[in-house]
Amino acid sequence: AEEFAKLLRQQGAKVILFPTIKVVPTVAGQKLDQAIGNVEAYQWLIFTSANGAGLFFQRFSELGRDIRDLKGVRICTIGPATAAVVEERGIKVDLVPESFVAEGVVEAFRNRGISGQRILLPRAEVARDVIPEGLTQLGAQVEVVNVYRTVPSGVESGELKELISKGDVDVLTFTSPSIFKNFIKI
Repeated sequence: AEEFAKLLRQQGAKVILFPTIKVVPTVAGQKLDQAIGNVEAYQWLIFTSANGAGLFFQRFSELGRDIRDLKGVRICTIGPATAAVVEERGIKVDLVPESFVAEGVVEAFRNRGISGQRILLPRAEVARDVIPEGLTQLGAQVEVVNVYRTVPSGVESGELKELISKGDVDVLTFTSPSIFKNFIKI
């Protein structure tokens, strides 16, 4: 949010941050730990968010792994912000789809000959199944592991009503479906 806010400020906007969700790591489960322990068996790692990448690599490090263990594993990220989280660890990103949505990932893999390849998809606990279903249709073996979930931020509706009633809000922006859903609940 802060990176997006910075860009808006550079264009002269007065930004009011109003977080509707918090990101919390899932309890490190056996499935995630097994995937990390056997990471060299995958041909691809796909990160769909900066949160997912950051929390994956946090657990990766906690388990005593380092970037050398990723030799031969290619990395795909949705968007440059997610790529930056990976690259700040000294890891090269091999593929960033042109379209920064799940459908863009499937399209980017369409002509890459991934039939029979193993793909690890660390992601949010609640997410659309476009990527695993689409890549499975292309013949890949996709393993999904949950690394985080979103929970309500705890802000109250009164805070929102006050901002709007003052006339301080001209435009609302939402950067994910869960942010919008929690906004509506508030």
